[in-house]
Amino acid sequence: PLINDIEKDLLEKVKKLVIAQIDNPDLTVLILADAMAASERKVYRMIKKLTDLTPHENIKEIRWHYLENLIKNKSLKNPTEAAKAIGMKNVTNFKKQFHKKFNRSIEEMMAKNA
Repeated sequence: PLINDIEKDLLEKVKKLVIAQIDNPDLTVLILADAMAASERKVYRMIKKLTDLTPHENIKEIRWHYLENLIKNKSLKNPTEAAKAIGMKNVTNFKKQFHKKFNRSIEEMMAKNA
């Protein structure tokens, strides 16, 4: 969807808020809404309208992009460290979700960028 400068600024603010708490496994839309001084419902609608993703999906996408950058910069030693870096407690679940998202294992991607 075409978005204007104000909407771009809002999305950038959301991204910065998520990255500021990237390792918080309890990050929710309510936390984002509080930080943006808006209602949870308003934030939900805004993110859905601008990204076509739910806020939860948007948070996950931001986390995956952040993780990609960490891997490319060789900032991580193992999958456990990678999971913790983006706020995921369960490493097994993290590995499954990573494989589903990137169609390869976290170990493969880390070895490729080593």
